[in-house]
Amino acid sequence: MDSFILSTLKCPITLELFVDPVVANDGHTYERSAIIKWVKNHSRTSPITRQTINIDQLKPNRVVKQLVDQYRTISTPQIGKALILFSGNGTLLNTEQQILIKRLFQNEKKFLLIYKATVNGFDSDDFHRYCDNRGVTLTLIQIHNRLHIKKRASIFGGYTTIPWSSQSGFYRDPQAFLFLLNQERITRFNLRSQDETAVSHYASAGPVFGLDDIYICDRPNENNFSYSKFPHSYEDLNKNGKGQKTFSKSKYFLVDEIEVYMVNM
Repeated sequence: MDSFILSTLKCPITLELFVDPVVANDGHTYERSAIIKWVKNHSRTSPITRQTINIDQLKPNRVVKQLVDQYRTISTPQIGKALILFSGNGTLLNTEQQILIKRLFQNEKKFLLIYKATVNGFDSDDFHRYCDNRGVTLTLIQIHNRLHIKKRASIFGGYTTIPWSSQSGFYRDPQAFLFLLNQERITRFNLRSQDETAVSHYASAGPVFGLDDIYICDRPNENNFSYSKFPHSYEDLNKNGKGQKTFSKSKYFLVDEIEVYMVNM
């Protein structure tokens, strides 16, 4: 399906396929639950036109609903499989991004959400309470996008077979990797060698990959002390020259969300 047509089947707020599309009095179509939440949190202002939106005037968009249903029918084998692989109440990944994540692995895996920072807490203690000794994990991080409020920030993170712990240490993991994910593509970054440090464990910090290739501090939503020293333990084969700004626009950053998934082999 043409990418432009597909974009019209996604809510401009959630960037996901519509389930219950409605037309607001600003003339645009939104997911019902998303626009109601937006209006309540943004003084009844449209996210597109900035005019006042009246929730009582929301009308079902039956045409878009029909098109989405047709698209889902055509894409059911691939989309359905991706949705089954991811369980829990994660919000960072839309369907297309779940499929991109899936392509990072040769064998099929299932992902169970075990930690979500906005729900379980941003403290390092919260991270370790939910993630320590949980086996193989996939970590997703979304940083605060202060320059482009409307634009959804890219997601980055890492995969490791070493269980997280609160005991300080540096661990090798030949299977570990980092990744950078946007709406249309995903880039994988492998270790420079099998002898490199894949993950670092600190009781006073959140997830740390490599020797601070990605370092998430305590309360990263409040403290601007999370940073990236990439490429260090992990290698950038793309040679894009962004270095420490590969995952964010600056070396240091605030974090909006972290999701950690336990991976079943």
